[in-house]
Amino acid sequence: MAFFQSVLFFGMGVFLLALDWRGLKRGSLPFGSKAFLQTLTYERDRDAVRFWIAFATYLVVGVGMIVYALMLSVSAAVPLPVSR
Repeated sequence: MAFFQSVLFFGMGVFLLALDWRGLKRGSLPFGSKAFLQTLTYERDRDAVRFWIAFATYLVVGVGMIVYALMLSVSAAVPLPVSR
C-alpha cells in the first residue's frame, strides 16, 4: 500500500508543480471552483496578490507531496492508514 500511496502523492505533486509552471507562463492560475458554474481564476495583472498566494500555495503543497512520496518510497515516512 505504501508503494501505491507513494506513486499517487508523487503524481499529484508533479501535477501541482506543472499547474504552477503553466500559470506562471500564462499569467493566470485556476484556484478552486465556484460550484458548477465556472472556475475561479486569478490573473497576475489584475489580482497580483491573490495570484502569488495561489502560486505559493501550489508550490509548497506540490513540493511537500513529492517529498512525502520520496520519503514513503524509502520507508522514511509512515504511510497513511487505510481502513477496511
